[in-house]
Amino acid sequence: MGNKQTIIGISPGTNLFGFSVFRNGVLVAYGIKSYTGKWSKRKLRHITASIEKLIVQYAPQTVVMMVADIESSSENVEQLNADCRRLPQIRWHFLRF
Repeated sequence: MGNKQTIIGISPGTNLFGFSVFRNGVLVAYGIKSYTGKWSKRKLRHITASIEKLIVQYAPQTVVMMVADIESSSENVEQLNADCRRLPQIRWHFLRF
């Protein structure tokens, strides 16, 4: 069998984030995860851990994360993006919108 190309797409937020997983161009999973409560370091760790679980479960070669323009992005989302950059050595792409 040939190599499988797996890509995870993430649209992050401080209360919920959406994700999709593509394997060889075919959508194999998608969902929305919800996080309640005020922003805290604990909540940040919980969201980051959820992203790590996706990475472990699907073993992607690439992760694409949508990132809001600096003017419309919150400090908390920027912290989440920074923490994600420290996750396992995979190819990260951050797309500004």
